[in-house]
Formats: sequence, structure tokens, C-alpha cells
Amino acid sequence: APVTLLLQKYIDPLLFQHSVDVAIWGHHHSYQRPKCKLFQGRCHEKGTLHIVSGLGGFAHTEFGSNSSDIWAVRNNKVWGVSVLDFKNSTHLNITFVEHEDDTIIDQVWVTK
Repeated sequence: APVTLLLQKYIDPLLFQHSVDVAIWGHHHSYQRPKCKLFQGRCHEKGTLHIVSGLGGFAHTEFGSNSSDIWAVRNNKVWGVSVLDFKNSTHLNITFVEHEDDTIIDQVWVTK
């Protein structure tokens, strides 16, 4: 995916340099979360947790041919919302909830 490569080339170094913990992206009409923090497309302890939360009601976007096993969740079948619950200055809970029946599709804690 050319956009992914451009993000890795130009944005990833800035996120890494500034120790960004979480980046939440839209536009791609799907929900995606990797199993780990990423830097340059690979798991990295000091990388950034990238979440795609673009399920605002428009037609879902098909996934590319990336069959990488880094994904914890890849969902383009339901619409929903991401809820960010900042517990304090070091703990964030991110939950993806299906809009029809409030089913929790994904939940992850981010700590600093």
C-alpha cells in the first residue's frame, strides 16, 4: 500500500522522535489495531500504537493483500465508535464498540 509506505517514511520517524504512544487514524473505512506498538511496520517496544477507526457509516473499505500476523483486530464488517477513556495521566483505555447492540469488538489499555 503506497500510503502506508509514505506514512512509514515521513510520519513514523516523527512519531518515534517525539515518543508518541498512540496514533488514531481515520478515512480508511475499517477498524484495525496491531498486536504491538509499531515502528517502520514492525513491532518495536518504543514504537507507536496505530489504530484505524474509520467506521463512520460509509461503505467499508476492503483490506489490501497484507497478510501480516501483526494484527490483533481487522474489522470491516460492522459500524461502530471508538471510546477513549483517560483514567489518569498514564492510563488510557480504548474500546471499539459496535453501534447496533453495543458489543465490544476490541479493547486495549495504553500505559505510559
